[in-house]
Amino acid sequence: MGGPPGGPAGPNPEHCRIEGSILPVDRAAPPINFAIVIPSAWNGGSWQMGGGGVNGSIPGLTGAGGPATPGAPTLLTQGYAVYGGDSGHQGQATDWVRNAEAWKNFAYEQLKKTHDAAQAILLETQGRKASRRYFAGSSQGGREGLEVISRYGTDYDGVLSSVPLAYFQGLLIDPTVKVKAQTAPGAWIPPSKYPAINAAITKTCDGLDGLEDGVFSNVVACNAKLDPTLNASALSELLCRGPDSDQCLTAPQLALLNSLHAPVTYPYRLPNGFSDWPGWAGGGDTALLARTRPDPAQPDGPFGIGAGVQRQLFGGAANFSLYNLDFTTHRAKLEEASRLLDVPPDWSAFLRKGGKLIWVNAASDTVSNPRSQIRLYEEVVKKNGRAAVERQVRFYLVPNGNHGAISVSASGQTMPSSWNGVGALRDWVEHGVAPPDAPILATFSGETITATRPICRYPAYPHYVAGSPKWAAAFSCRAP
Repeated sequence: MGGPPGGPAGPNPEHCRIEGSILPVDRAAPPINFAIVIPSAWNGGSWQMGGGGVNGSIPGLTGAGGPATPGAPTLLTQGYAVYGGDSGHQGQATDWVRNAEAWKNFAYEQLKKTHDAAQAILLETQGRKASRRYFAGSSQGGREGLEVISRYGTDYDGVLSSVPLAYFQGLLIDPTVKVKAQTAPGAWIPPSKYPAINAAITKTCDGLDGLEDGVFSNVVACNAKLDPTLNASALSELLCRGPDSDQCLTAPQLALLNSLHAPVTYPYRLPNGFSDWPGWAGGGDTALLARTRPDPAQPDGPFGIGAGVQRQLFGGAANFSLYNLDFTTHRAKLEEASRLLDVPPDWSAFLRKGGKLIWVNAASDTVSNPRSQIRLYEEVVKKNGRAAVERQVRFYLVPNGNHGAISVSASGQTMPSSWNGVGALRDWVEHGVAPPDAPILATFSGETITATRPICRYPAYPHYVAGSPKWAAAFSCRAP
């Protein structure tokens, strides 16, 4: 869905690949390895590719921008130079976290260093730096795209960010918090109860968009009904009124389920300005429960993305028990992580330059918290003014979207998801053609479109009006 990096692609044009390393100031820190591919028929533009997970390798470059829609050419085929780095460490080992320079490189400094090295290579080999500069990334790379906007905004003309790990400090520790919550007395929910949970979530959120089809398009209303801090009776119909069974939840189990949608609170304010981490959105509840279920075979994890990073950050050793994570004891490290990893909302330099951002989010994502992305967007609006943000930012939510921004209904039906976001950003920056408020996602059979559905600029959602829900014309964007 509009995402940047790679995918199958046709033959690439003649090009050269240059690889290099940026040496650290601290000799104990690892280098930043990077590469750039430059087509012989260079068009004068460049795209920097973000990483994934906790990085550690150079992202794919020749296939970047591959067919999000059938026949879409790679960025290299379009004539762009494409580059990226490994973020300043190699492989999946996490001992680099204990080195201050490597930790800052991972957070954001490697983005600037890689950018500057690539532009220097273009100057040396082509006689000029890129006149149009883009960044594209998904997941960790999506966070990096937002980081370059906030910290190095004058270096870029356009950014495409998909399902970013916004407020990454909270996301880093959230799996540990969820695993610990499931160890509370009586809290664990057996998988045999998952169908009842899915049915209750569907009953709560389906139909809020005018159509009962298993797609929770009215994301704002759905989240308000599920968050127990906003709705004291959230999912109360699941509470067992008689004997325990697979059709109901005991009081501790219901409290655990509701805790998924409630914020995680800190006893202090973090550098990002908040004292909590938003609850999760509806639609991926049982997947989140299953992924954070305590495992007797692995009593100490791994607990989700960045478990190794957690162990190094909080314990200083790989054998640190995640069960010992404590918000008070580890306050200094939590604050440091927030200061480095949470995207600042001051985007004034990027907006003054005229930069453009397409920001695609999956509304039922269980890897990157969609409500944290909504919070960041609202903070950006407060900090920079609604007029500037609405003029230069397109923030979209994909209903029922997962971390790949692929939408799957509550009944398991895959929904339309293809849209050429790379092309949309290019047309906006280079031709002044702004993306629509309601891009049309499509499903293809070969090159034939077999279904379409719109997504909408937040906070609007696709509301069913009339006609076949197979086609986008049956929906219109409506305020929640």
